[in-house]
Amino acid sequence: MAIHHARPGEVFDLAHPQQEVPNSQSTALFRTDDIEVIRRVLRAGEKVPEHCVDGDMTLQCLSGAVRVSAHGATQALAPGKLMYVAARAPYQLEGDGGEGVVLMTIVRVREKGA
Repeated sequence: MAIHHARPGEVFDLAHPQQEVPNSQSTALFRTDDIEVIRRVLRAGEKVPEHCVDGDMTLQCLSGAVRVSAHGATQALAPGKLMYVAARAPYQLEGDGGEGVVLMTIVRVREKGA
């Protein structure tokens, strides 16, 4: 079964994703030419290796706790906390404690001439 992606104007419940998206699964909620929104789930100790994206990004903790290493510091994100990560800045994520869920919002950068 294909994963449901939100359509324009559709309300998407981040706390209780639709049945086809289990709570413990990461998923892209939607992607356009300009923006991508991902619900990323990290189990305790699970790491996303350091990398970067071409556009600016925000990371908002929805539940649990996630450690973010970016801009020369490592900080914990708890529910309701938001962090801005600048374009092309290396960052790393790690589950901190139980299952952590972050909402990643990435500004997509178009190639010149596109």
